[in-house]
Amino acid sequence: EKFLNVSQLLCENEKTFLETQDGFVCLDRRNIFFVETSGRENLSYRQACAVESAARHNPSFEVFVLATSIKTAVSSDLAKHLTIAYGVRNLRIDYGSVVYGTPLWNWYKSEDWKKSQHQVVHLSDAMRLLLLWRHGGIYLDLDVVVLQPLDQLTNCTPSDNGINASNMFLAFSRFHPFLKKCISDLADTYDANGFAANGPVLLTKNIRKLCKGVKVSMETPTCGIRVLPTSVACPIPYERWKEYFDAGTNRNMDLSQSYMIHIWNKMSSGEKLVIGGGSLYERAMKANCPITYQYTEQLESI
Repeated sequence: EKFLNVSQLLCENEKTFLETQDGFVCLDRRNIFFVETSGRENLSYRQACAVESAARHNPSFEVFVLATSIKTAVSSDLAKHLTIAYGVRNLRIDYGSVVYGTPLWNWYKSEDWKKSQHQVVHLSDAMRLLLLWRHGGIYLDLDVVVLQPLDQLTNCTPSDNGINASNMFLAFSRFHPFLKKCISDLADTYDANGFAANGPVLLTKNIRKLCKGVKVSMETPTCGIRVLPTSVACPIPYERWKEYFDAGTNRNMDLSQSYMIHIWNKMSSGEKLVIGGGSLYERAMKANCPITYQYTEQLESI
């Protein structure tokens, strides 16, 4: 059973319909979604690098930055520059327009999520599942740097520790049954207390159910899903996140098997990235988001 969908009435050629506060948009299946849920007024340089690197390496995809707060400005000089250079679409949406007509609508209306200290994270967890279910494509967190094209990655999610699945990167076709299971499960078993309960924990649980107990680290798509090894998206584990910022480490690290690096913003948001210091993170920025990096060159740190 598919969710309520008006795409057939409003969009042509199998495109899907996205309602935003900036107008109606018809999407194809080659989408990359970023969601900004913090309510900040502008994207940070780190966030902008994530967007630029994804757009730069995937010119056949349309890249969307979806801001969920009316306060978020989508017209900064850097945002305009990325739109001109790569066609990045900066749009404002509200949760209700994404959730409406899905199994999460009653959960959303109940506002149980508002009682959680993790409400922003939990709504973001729901948003990424719904966007990919409705439209198909790729979802990325805003604390990554994309290193190479992502078009060969389909119906997959990475592991961030070799044990659990992660939802910092998701690539799925529209109406994939795994997404439906996760969405329905979130609606039925929402946990307001656990930070990761409705994200990585939810994904891992449903992969094990759908794949009948297979280890989440298995790459072979025996059940329609691939769980990619840690080297694909998280070559440095979360407990070693500082290595991204340390100029003295990882100078010769082999990232040839990595499609992106994940900076672990939950831990690293307060750490300064020294411009000109030569850290792995800075080198990745310079090589993969050159426009954003130019904006930072006159700064001591970001």
